[in-house]
Amino acid sequence: MYKKRLTYVFYMLLISMLLSLLSACANNVSLGQTSSQNGPIQFYDIHNQFICQLHSQNSQLDCLQHKDLSSAYFIDTAVSELASDLHVDVDHLPTTALHVATTLDLALEHQTYQKARQYIATMSATHNMHNASVVVLDPHSGGIRALVGNMDTSYGGNQANLTAQPFMVSSTFKPFIYATAFEQGISPGEVVYDGPFSVATGNSNAGAYSPSNYDQKFHGYMSYRTALQTELNIPTLKLSVKLGLQAVRKKVQALGIKNVGEPYYSWAVGAVSLNLLDETSAYATMANNGIHMDPHAIVKATSSDGYVLYQASMQGTRALSPEAAFMITDALSGTASQTLDFGICNPLELYSTSHTQCQAGIAGTVRPAAVMAGLPVNFQDTSAIGFTPDLVVGAWAGNSNHLLMGPDINDMDGAAQIWHDTMLLAEGNTPVKAFPAPPADVVKKTVNYPALTTTDWYQTH
Repeated sequence: MYKKRLTYVFYMLLISMLLSLLSACANNVSLGQTSSQNGPIQFYDIHNQFICQLHSQNSQLDCLQHKDLSSAYFIDTAVSELASDLHVDVDHLPTTALHVATTLDLALEHQTYQKARQYIATMSATHNMHNASVVVLDPHSGGIRALVGNMDTSYGGNQANLTAQPFMVSSTFKPFIYATAFEQGISPGEVVYDGPFSVATGNSNAGAYSPSNYDQKFHGYMSYRTALQTELNIPTLKLSVKLGLQAVRKKVQALGIKNVGEPYYSWAVGAVSLNLLDETSAYATMANNGIHMDPHAIVKATSSDGYVLYQASMQGTRALSPEAAFMITDALSGTASQTLDFGICNPLELYSTSHTQCQAGIAGTVRPAAVMAGLPVNFQDTSAIGFTPDLVVGAWAGNSNHLLMGPDINDMDGAAQIWHDTMLLAEGNTPVKAFPAPPADVVKKTVNYPALTTTDWYQTH
């Protein structure tokens, strides 16, 4: 009996060891089980093009692209992400030669960098604009297709990754408030009055909050759609009060902006600091039918022996209802939404010819896009974020040392033009796609309000 019991224990221990081994294999194999062969970690783009390599001996990047900054900040992001994915410190990345497949489109990265650099060169002398950053995301996977973190090699000396630095977002924040409202059953066709308005802040020293519109005018009754497309502050503030600031904050976090801070009514005018990567990721959630995908740079890391050490998850989370995602996309898309405020052939329209040709009536292929531009009242930053059915682009332009740009800057300067150019580069010759049709429970109807009649989308439940 005693021998049988020992035999039973032995077999149970053996089975336990086998199960542990199988579990390790199923979980992409631990670093300790890989080959001891030394060599640099090699990074490849989404088309399996070599980007650069990381030498394990001194953790120095050895690639020409890093020196000219075109892919430097993407690689920095990828290295940090790789260390996190493998649960090691950046300074202690494995010495085993790794093949790392990334999300980068290397050709698009180079083209985006060069195009933005050329534009900034033209703006630096006339508008005191010396820097820019750009993010291109695949909204359906969260993959970072391009990341230009900084192109200011001489002015101000700040070489930080500007896609991860906070800036005053201005009107690009407004769609998050409207998306929150649409999810709660409010229609873009509902009517709001744009007139003098104040709201108590709860701070006895601050008094009431009474913002004005950018044009210092009141525009009377209008639909929420029109208020959003013309970037008016007062209707957006009224909507924030109706929704409640905490509801807006919760939705913004769900969309992908975790560190948004405590909410204030000044959010309605875009007085909130966010980084470009997070805000672009939140737009990607709206572009992806309300499903949030975490932005990432690494697809897969494989050892020299062929073991998969890490594989990116393609599991997303529902952050916005399909109905609300459709409505916010529809409100931000179409040439009508942009020409209403910025005129024909503005950079937020994806016409494929030159600006001169477009104004002459030759716009070429025009891709549908949902986009918003922002410019704070102090002229410190310009931003533009928007998407097609394929891709999301976020752009920032200004000065990394926070100096103000010229007072003749407008919403269509800087980031808007970079957004336009980058989106056309990213789309290339791919077929033009329309945005998805509305969900079955979203219908278009005409409603007679006391002061205005509108035709727009409404949820039926």
